[in-house]
Amino acid sequence: KDTDSSQDFHFEVVVNDDDNNTTTKTIRVSGYELYSDETAKSTGVTLWEGSIPLAKYIQTQSSTIIRNKQILELGAGLGLCGIVAYHLGAQNVVLTDGDTNTLKQMRYNVKKNCNSGSSNNTISCQQLLWTDKK
Repeated sequence: KDTDSSQDFHFEVVVNDDDNNTTTKTIRVSGYELYSDETAKSTGVTLWEGSIPLAKYIQTQSSTIIRNKQILELGAGLGLCGIVAYHLGAQNVVLTDGDTNTLKQMRYNVKKNCNSGSSNNTISCQQLLWTDKK
């Protein structure tokens, strides 16, 4: 029997604009349950326990470590932390992962959560293979 192991994860981020107005944005990333057949094939297609505390830390420190900065996330998986950084005003965010299935899911999450037409900041997803021998 086939069961759907897909799962949506939600994270609330408080965004301050240049006029110090605050809004709450719900970030929704799609992936798979941790102990599913999909994560057995690719560990990047789930939201790992460390992602939420890191996203919260990024949020509390955004004015000093994120706003107007260049961000590179290695092994971004579903992209939660990079998407949070984008919404907190990082100038340019590059998310990376090596796995093709993970990249597909990450790109879907970025497209769903980041409207690049409404701001001056950018976000992109790139494949980074650690075993690439040149």
